[in-house]
Amino acid sequence: MMFKSIFSKQLVAYLVSILAAFVVLAVGLSYMLQDFFVSQAADTLVRQGQRVAESYAHMEGLSWQAGHRFGMLWNQAWAQLENDMRTLETLGASAFVVAYFDGYLEGVISTGDIRQILLDEEMLRVFDGEIVILPVAAGELFDIPMLAVGYPIIVGNELWGAIFMNSPMDDIAAASAAAMQLVWLSLLLALVVSLVLVFVTSRNMSRRITAVGRAAKEIAKGGTGKRIEDTAKDEIGQLAQSFNHMAQSLDDTENMRREFIANISHDLRSPLTSMQGFLSAMLDGTVDEADREKYLEIVLTETRRLSTLANDILVLTKIQDVDSSEMQITEFDINELLRQSVILFEPQITTGGLSISVDFSHERAIVNADKEKISRIVYNLIENAVKFTNTGEIRLSTQQKNSKIQVEIADTGIGMDEAVQNKIFDRFYKADVSRGQHSGSGLGLSIVKDMLAAHGEQIGVESTPGKGSVFSFTLPQA
Repeated sequence: MMFKSIFSKQLVAYLVSILAAFVVLAVGLSYMLQDFFVSQAADTLVRQGQRVAESYAHMEGLSWQAGHRFGMLWNQAWAQLENDMRTLETLGASAFVVAYFDGYLEGVISTGDIRQILLDEEMLRVFDGEIVILPVAAGELFDIPMLAVGYPIIVGNELWGAIFMNSPMDDIAAASAAAMQLVWLSLLLALVVSLVLVFVTSRNMSRRITAVGRAAKEIAKGGTGKRIEDTAKDEIGQLAQSFNHMAQSLDDTENMRREFIANISHDLRSPLTSMQGFLSAMLDGTVDEADREKYLEIVLTETRRLSTLANDILVLTKIQDVDSSEMQITEFDINELLRQSVILFEPQITTGGLSISVDFSHERAIVNADKEKISRIVYNLIENAVKFTNTGEIRLSTQQKNSKIQVEIADTGIGMDEAVQNKIFDRFYKADVSRGQHSGSGLGLSIVKDMLAAHGEQIGVESTPGKGSVFSFTLPQA
């Protein structure tokens, strides 16, 4: 149960990772420090061994030149050799110098009995002129761990002997342990700081994610007003902002749905009430025979209105499931389609005293599209232009734009402000909330937008209140 939350999982993962990193770092530093101190000790012995070798070589050179061992210069050289050997003692090292003649060894001077070092074959490489550095484990040659160094003595480019030195590793281990104590204390302090930071950041991240989860549950229960207060710029902050946008969209959709239901209820209730009244009057004999036909025409008109409303809802429901493979793409003349569509509104245009103008850049404009759906788009746009234009002109135009044909349907009607333009393509939105003579289902432009989206195209609008609107879209040119 303790690993059920993201916080606990993340915290444990961070802790294990940090501890593992610190352990690896500590072990690595331990070996590095050990190697460092061994290297330092070996360098010290090698430098002092070089001095001893130089002193011995100088002494032998004087002996060869003078022809005897008791001259003043030779005594001074021997004293220097003894002094160099004592320096090794002050460093805690034991040493002895051996002469080498034709494979025979002869001890010259020593500060301790460490002849057993000659039993190591690796150390005998010093008689080949090599400097040998050899860590010796306890029990191999000595009772305690030792650092052994062999330095060759060269006189006149010839091997004359060697100096062998060893130093206990206890001092090296003690220095390494002291350094490691500092390292462990530093790592422990860093670990504590890291744990605090990890706990704080993990807890903060967990709380923020939990807040998103709680808000999602609340919205799932219908509470679309819930918002997350997280203004951070990181990924969780971006998630919170996206969630808030989603919640706002759901809230707007819910409000539009309620408004749509209210509008549809009104639009259904009005014709149904009217039809019920006329039919009841005809059945109970209130209506004269001479007026029956007139009232039947009214009933028929209302049924057509209901049929159109139902059809809009059905089309909007289906259009979301349409993809490009289901489109009936054909080549047709969009100019001719515009001419045929505007003829359908001739009675309304004549009654309203409107004028129609066309502006086609070419006589024919062949496009690739689903003709039935484009017909519906054009019909809806012309219907809106006629509906919202009391007096003035409706203009239809097409022009070539790169590899596409741009279609514009403009009017000199009542126009729209920017707030209305931003919402007119939303489902259920009705700019005329008074449900006056321009009332509708609020689905026409949403259908237009979705049908063009199925073609991979978009629709745009430019409008000025009191001056009219221009709706434009493009279609691929054949």
